[in-house]
Amino acid sequence: MLRTIVVPLDGSAFGEHALPMAASLARKSGATLHLVHVHAGEDWRGERAYLSDIEIRLSAAGPVYVEAVLLEGKLPDALKGYVRRAAADLVVMSTHGRGDLGRLCLGSVADELTAGLTAPVLLVRPGEHEPDLTREQGLRSIVVPLDGTAQAEKAVEPALKLGLLFDAEFTLVRVNVPAVLSSYMPEGAGTQTVATILAETAAIDRVHAEEATRYLEGVADRMRAKGARVRTHVVLEGRTAAGILAEAEADVADLIAIGTHGRRGMARFFMGSVADTLVRAGSFPVLMHHGD
Repeated sequence: MLRTIVVPLDGSAFGEHALPMAASLARKSGATLHLVHVHAGEDWRGERAYLSDIEIRLSAAGPVYVEAVLLEGKLPDALKGYVRRAAADLVVMSTHGRGDLGRLCLGSVADELTAGLTAPVLLVRPGEHEPDLTREQGLRSIVVPLDGTAQAEKAVEPALKLGLLFDAEFTLVRVNVPAVLSSYMPEGAGTQTVATILAETAAIDRVHAEEATRYLEGVADRMRAKGARVRTHVVLEGRTAAGILAEAEADVADLIAIGTHGRRGMARFFMGSVADTLVRAGSFPVLMHHGD
C-alpha cells in the first residue's frame, strides 16, 4: 500500500518530468504526494509560488492529495532526512535536473541520498518537451530482472505495489551468459572441432536455461498468489544490461524494477554497472530498491 510519495523538485522542467508518473500513482493508490524543494538563495516567496503553481497544474488532471514542502539544508542530507521523517513509501525523481539535484541521479551523490533509506527510488528519464502534468501515466508492463539472489528479489514487492494498481503484466527475466562466446573459439579450429564445441555449449546453455526457468517460475508463482499476471523469460546474452533492455523493448515496458546489492549499493550500481546502463542508455523508468 502506498501512503506517501516524495518528489524532489529543483525548479527546472527536467525535474518536473517525474510528476506525471508520481501523480498517477498517487491518484490510483490514494497516497499523498509530497512536493519537496530544498531552499537555495533568498527567494523564499518565489520558491513557495513555484510549488503552489505545480500543485494547481497537477489538480487540473484530477484530484490528488498534495503537500508542498520547502526544506533548509544541504543536498542530499535534507532530502534524505525528510524521506525518513515522512516515512515515505516511494521516492520519484527525474534522472536529470539542475545543480546538485541533477547530480543526485547521475553521480556519487545518489549513493548518499539512498544510503540508509528503505524506500524504493523510481527514476524517470525526462523527454525533450515540457512535461504535461495533466497526462495520466499508467503501468501496463513491468520487467523485473532477477539473478537468483535474495537482493535482486527485493525489487519484487515494491514492483507489485505499483503494478497491481494498474493490473500490469510482469515479466521476470533472467539473463544467462552463453557458456562459450563466439569470440572465444580456438583460432584455426577445424569445422568438426567448431561443430563439436557448439553442440556441447548449446547443451550447457539449455541446462542453464531450464534451471533459470524453474527459478523464475518459483518466484512467479508467489507473485501469482497475490493476484499478479506474470510471465517468465530467459535471455541468452553476454551483456546483462543489453539483455534486460532488449526484453523491455520487446515488451514495450513501462517500468524496469531492479534490486540493488548492499546498504550502499547505489554507488556500485551507478559506477559502470548494470543499473547504471539501464538508467543512462535506456528510455525506461527504473525502480531501484535495496531493501532493509
